[in-house]
Amino acid sequence: MVKAHFTCLLLGATVAAATCWSQLIDKPSMTRLEFTAYEETRGATQCGYGFRLTAGAGIGFPNMDDINDYVDWINDSFGGSIDTIDQYYSYRVQLDYPIYPNLRLGLAYDRMDAETDGALEFMGDVHHFEMDLEVEGGELYLENEWPRLIGPCSVRVGAGIGYYWSDYIEKEDSYRASGDDENWGTRLSTGITWHALKCLDIMLDGEYRWLEFSDYEDGGRDLRFVSPGNPPVEVDLSGFAIRLGVAWRF
Repeated sequence: MVKAHFTCLLLGATVAAATCWSQLIDKPSMTRLEFTAYEETRGATQCGYGFRLTAGAGIGFPNMDDINDYVDWINDSFGGSIDTIDQYYSYRVQLDYPIYPNLRLGLAYDRMDAETDGALEFMGDVHHFEMDLEVEGGELYLENEWPRLIGPCSVRVGAGIGYYWSDYIEKEDSYRASGDDENWGTRLSTGITWHALKCLDIMLDGEYRWLEFSDYEDGGRDLRFVSPGNPPVEVDLSGFAIRLGVAWRF
């Protein structure tokens, strides 16, 4: 599944980049009069001069050292075959509006999901182990865009701050431990927009996110890993991510 999602993202990015380059080298140069007429016509449609609604999906590559140390301990101590968590899937919906030429202010809803499972052996019996991580939250962001900087493509940079909620679930046969936590997070991004149709854009983004949870609780009780010292459950989603999205300008 991971390979399929990643292949789709790479394919989308390749198509967008190739189209931008092709239109850049094939598009005849405009005179000043032609460019002014083009801009006036585009402005009349209102596309790109008002709201922009974007939906996208991607893959993140977080710093999961604490969880993966726990998984390694289980595998080493109980002959486990549990995979480490090296990525998460992300889903994002955002709505923004220009507050200054080329500068947009927006609100976004983010969701991130990661999981792993496998088997371990204890006292001669084989047990099934699962770990699920769910994160969602809202973000306020600013984004500056240089329109049609490269042919039909625009270049964007942005920054956001958000508040997020996380659920952690760990299961081993009939054993279950779960808890929730919340925290602030920040994000920096850069991206390319391909103006594919009149009011429809294809957007490719790369970003770095800072987001960590270290105070999971279950009914007022601190949630801890079942390993030597019983350290608190910590989830660090900080790291790079890539996302492909579709935007509608209206």
